[in-house]
Amino acid sequence: MWDDSASAFSASHTGNASKITNLA
Repeated sequence: MWDDSASAFSASHTGNASKITNLA
């Protein structure tokens, strides 16, 4: 599931740490 990594990377790029925490 590379989509999860892509989402986390995208969130990090936009500065949305909340999304990364949600994925973790």
